[in-house]
Amino acid sequence: MQSAVEAIDHLQALLAVYQEQEDQVVATLILQIQQRLEGLKACA
Repeated sequence: MQSAVEAIDHLQALLAVYQEQEDQVVATLILQIQQRLEGLKACA
């Protein structure tokens, strides 16, 4: 499952870039997505 963890890490890095550039609503949604990805990564 190492590739799944690496894919999640990559996706989180991309989301972090958008989180810095977009408005507050988008930033909040991205934060929620990142929290769910952390949960998936814990299961991987």
